[in-house]
Amino acid sequence: MLKAYNEQVPHFTIHDLRRTARTNFSELTEPHIAEIMLGHKLPGVWSVYDKHTYIEEMREAYGKWWARLMSIIEPDVLEFTPRQVG
Repeated sequence: MLKAYNEQVPHFTIHDLRRTARTNFSELTEPHIAEIMLGHKLPGVWSVYDKHTYIEEMREAYGKWWARLMSIIEPDVLEFTPRQVG
C-alpha cells in the first residue's frame, strides 16, 4: 500500500491498528469492556466471579466504533442503529 501511495510511514506495524482501536474504545465504553473487545480476559478474581458475557455492551461499543470510522470515511452516512437479535 505504501508503494501505491508513494509515502513513508515510520515503523508502522499491524499492532499499531490494535493500539489505535483500544485507545478509541476507551472513549466509547468502560475499560473492562474495551479489554474484552481485544480478546483479553478480566483480571484476577474478577474473571472468577463475573461470568457475564458483555455481548450487548460490546455490540453497542462496536456500533459506536463503526459510526466513528464511517464519519471519517463517509461523513454523510447515517448513524449506526443496532438491530435487536432474537
